[in-house]
Amino acid sequence: ALPEVGIVALMGFGGYGTATGTLTLGTLMAAITVATYMRWPADTLGWLIADASTAASAADRYWQLRDVPLAVREPAAPRPLARPVRGELRVEDVHYRLPGAGEAVLRGIDLTVRPGSTLALVGATGSGKSTLVSLLSRLDDPTHGRITLDGTDLRDLSLDALRSVVTCAFDDPVLFSGTVRDNVALGLSPEERDDARIWEALRLAHAADFVAALPDQLDTRVGEEGVGLSGGQRQRLALARAVLPRPAVLVLDNALSALDVHTEREVEAALRTVMANVTTVLVAHRPATLRAADRVALIADGRVAATGTHDELMATDRRYRHLLRSPVNDLVPDGPQGPPSQDPARKVRA
Repeated sequence: ALPEVGIVALMGFGGYGTATGTLTLGTLMAAITVATYMRWPADTLGWLIADASTAASAADRYWQLRDVPLAVREPAAPRPLARPVRGELRVEDVHYRLPGAGEAVLRGIDLTVRPGSTLALVGATGSGKSTLVSLLSRLDDPTHGRITLDGTDLRDLSLDALRSVVTCAFDDPVLFSGTVRDNVALGLSPEERDDARIWEALRLAHAADFVAALPDQLDTRVGEEGVGLSGGQRQRLALARAVLPRPAVLVLDNALSALDVHTEREVEAALRTVMANVTTVLVAHRPATLRAADRVALIADGRVAATGTHDELMATDRRYRHLLRSPVNDLVPDGPQGPPSQDPARKVRA
């Protein structure tokens, strides 16, 4: 507004001077021309200063992330995965303590997940569920004990090999500024980015209908963190990303929490065709989801407090009944806070 006001003032002052004879018309025209020519460089300088400030902030954030030390290391001599991958997971006496924390989050977890079966983890907030599932794709490593996939310690596998067969979907989906296709097919090679496979994954996640209604469908650009999409839509895109590579192990950390009950049932019904041949570890609290699992593990105070089917635990375990019948399942923490999967950088690496 200031350049416009300046030109108007110049015309008013110059017009009065020209009318009274104290200023020539040529001088007035020269003054207005100079002011007009100088306006664009001044505007451009303002834009450059604003862009430079934004770039400086972005550079600070970029180097801040680059300087974060990696929590896991590639093995010096990675072992190859046996093919075909069966998907048998064994958690053997696993302990985990956050760096600098005095008390361990996990205190001796022992679990076996048979190939093609579904294990549901349930527990109060802070009990160690998210910490445990984050270890399955090596977002971090146990401080004691080991986790094996088909008998091979996860720490002996390269991260690329491990994360090509173990995929994750979190309760807080990570989406990037880009097209729907780029977000769903993230991490896949150009040869694997087949539109037919992408649409199949979207149908399994019950995301095909709303993607088909977008202006450019798969080529529609979504903003950072899925700006412009609802929470349920973002979560379904993240779920489609997890099932697209056809993994041997699927890890779902409250991945259906943003869906309404009706949509959740539809997604679960569609996922059963995938989960029938995939080893699935999921964190859930809704009885319908737990009832569909082959086995349920109750995590309390960083340990496995009880295992069995949903009906068995409802009949035999008071803590399990209390947790599921409580109006809010996750009110009372019974362990240290801060599981590794809450770190956005960890989710991006997954």
